[in-house]
Amino acid sequence: MNTMTMQPKEQNISLKNLLKENRRLKRENSVLKEKCIAYRKKYKWYQTLFDFGADPLIVHTYQHAPDTEEPNWMEMVNKQQKVVEVNKAFTKSMGYTKKQSIGLSVYDIDNTIFRSPKQTHEAYKYFTPHPSNKILSIERIHHDITGRYFPVELKIRFLTIDNTQYVMTLCRDISDRKQLEAEMQRSYLSEKRHAANLQKEINTRIEFTRSLVHELKTPLTPILASSEALVKMEPAKTLQGELARNIHRGACGLNIRINELLDLAKLEISELTLRKSTVLPGRIIEEIVAEMKQQIIARGQNIKLHIPADLPPICADPERLKQILRNLLDNAVKYNRDNGQIFLEARIEGGFIKTSVRDQGKGIIKKNQKHLFQPYFRCEEDRDKFDGLGLGLCLSKSLVELHNGKIDLQSTRGKGTTVSFGLPLTGKEKVEVGDEHA
Repeated sequence: MNTMTMQPKEQNISLKNLLKENRRLKRENSVLKEKCIAYRKKYKWYQTLFDFGADPLIVHTYQHAPDTEEPNWMEMVNKQQKVVEVNKAFTKSMGYTKKQSIGLSVYDIDNTIFRSPKQTHEAYKYFTPHPSNKILSIERIHHDITGRYFPVELKIRFLTIDNTQYVMTLCRDISDRKQLEAEMQRSYLSEKRHAANLQKEINTRIEFTRSLVHELKTPLTPILASSEALVKMEPAKTLQGELARNIHRGACGLNIRINELLDLAKLEISELTLRKSTVLPGRIIEEIVAEMKQQIIARGQNIKLHIPADLPPICADPERLKQILRNLLDNAVKYNRDNGQIFLEARIEGGFIKTSVRDQGKGIIKKNQKHLFQPYFRCEEDRDKFDGLGLGLCLSKSLVELHNGKIDLQSTRGKGTTVSFGLPLTGKEKVEVGDEHA
């Protein structure tokens, strides 16, 4: 009787336990389902980001280098390192499907043909897990499914997941960069060859110029000395005196032209140097004007000077400064109109002593002005009228620039030409000038 009455009660308790366990399992299942959905979302985000990159991304297993000296050990290691994940950029650039990619080894895509055994050992030393997870960068040669070889830049990072080591590699095709580098190298070598040929031609020309100068100077030296002696001996108004002066004048002109050629040759090989000292520019200007006074008077011209009495000294080569002034005044006299005026002015301007020489000649047309500082250039209309090699302005410009100065030319047709050059004051002189004006 008791047994029969207890059985339904026990069954009732067992049923309650089953219902309770079922509810617990449902709750756990619901939690697991939510976690699974969250995990899938995370995986989709990860996969989207992984595939989003424009450059191929590869994850493969890592295999330690074996303790062996066999020459093909790198090949063996690369065959054991298996690809476990790739992005879409990898499949697109390499030509494999994702399923095919997962079955590849590093050996299937990385090439060692283009490297010597020494380079192979050097390359593999990078494939060592770095304790700080440092990103390594190296360049290799990969080949796609068709066998096409192309250079790549690899950004490598080592990962450890569940005690297993992996290598994650960002692979960038650098074919364009390598092609550009090769073109640059070819261009550099071509430029180097042309520069060598140019230097050879320049040296030949310079050597010829030096030989020519020497050959001309040798017979000219006694002509200059003898004609100068005759000028001193013979009165100016006699026929002999006039002939002596003509010979001396011609010899001096020829000497100037030869010196110009020699200076140009020195400039071309940067051998022309300055012997600087402290000079008074006002005094140098007056010396050159006095030297050329007879030449100016002979053309019926007049020169007007405007030189401040307190013009400060500068650091310059006095002989080269005279050469600049001589060239500019000679041009002003030569291209000025008969009975015209020449204006020579010196002033302080912007940390420079600026000297200007202005004539009242017919001026220079615009298209010729930009060529006037080039060697041997002369305006067509003047070639038959005036002597000279067309080196005066070219040498003057070079000499001014050797002094760290500037030269400028301005000309107006029918009104004349002005050539100005500025030589820098030293720091001390700038202060003194500033104090005066203050």
